[in-house]
Amino acid sequence: MNDTIEKIMRFDLCPLQENNQGDDYYEPLFRQLGKVEEKFEASYRIHFEAPEFSSKVKYYKRLIDNAITKYLNGVLSDESKKDIVLYKRKKLRDLVNSYLTDIKDIIAKNNLDLGVIFSVRDYSQALLINECTYIFHYLILSLIRMYMEFQQHFIALIESDKQLTVDDFFVQMLQWRKPENIGIVPIQRIEIQPIQEDSKQKVKTDAVLSFTYTRLQSESENINTLFSELKKHGAIPTDFQITEFKHLFSGVEVANPIPWIGNKSDLAYLFKLLVNKEKVLKINGNATIWDVVDHCFVDKDGHHFGKDKLRMQQTPKKTAKAIEHFAYLMT
Repeated sequence: MNDTIEKIMRFDLCPLQENNQGDDYYEPLFRQLGKVEEKFEASYRIHFEAPEFSSKVKYYKRLIDNAITKYLNGVLSDESKKDIVLYKRKKLRDLVNSYLTDIKDIIAKNNLDLGVIFSVRDYSQALLINECTYIFHYLILSLIRMYMEFQQHFIALIESDKQLTVDDFFVQMLQWRKPENIGIVPIQRIEIQPIQEDSKQKVKTDAVLSFTYTRLQSESENINTLFSELKKHGAIPTDFQITEFKHLFSGVEVANPIPWIGNKSDLAYLFKLLVNKEKVLKINGNATIWDVVDHCFVDKDGHHFGKDKLRMQQTPKKTAKAIEHFAYLMT
């Protein structure tokens, strides 16, 4: 991990170097990299709204992801004793702090303003600066997420006064205010408590908060298409995996809520159409449509919308036709 990060920051992989290499050069490199799969249960995901506007950006993003994942796969598989964990925690904290300080200097020296890539309409203008802005800001998020995954994995061994939050990295180490439009989002999980024998009769077995898709013949194709269109619409993060999305229609309770980064009025209208008009989704048990939607989705900060707020949403004027098209895709 250190070798890759060092090369990106200071040596031959530094993206700041002027060259004439474009998509034809970086696209094959990106494909050759492959993807290192996580061998641990992740507690955080990166929510970065800027699009991958060039093959160079895609390549560096994958390069960073692979380096971080390799490190976490190794360190989280080692169930060390408390004193060793605390030593590793301090070493990792100091390393991340050092990297963040150096990246902050790189960003300041080269005027890599994150606000620009969220507002620019033509990335080809000042392409090198836009690419480097993306890459170094994404590297910041990846390093912070790396530490947070380590901390969460060994949380029981780390004293509470030594536990850090995401805000601590931005405010204390970088001395920045945490940006509003990027972040590191906790993955919501539901802890299933064991049922005591004497209380089993009191538990309703028909209250699973999920939908069942009734078009079994075309299930896979339709869901894949809807997923792709929602990503293009900006409703679901581009890095979110379809396997998690498919759980929504399986009739099995969704354990990891789906991030919805679009308008909540679009979310409410889509499921009104799917349940009430197109009638392609069936609600399991005695739950309401809003019980299920609120349970299965979270906003960009990882918070549930609230079933009453979803129920009160009006039909979105600007996007109604697009949402109606998405619902039609499931018929």
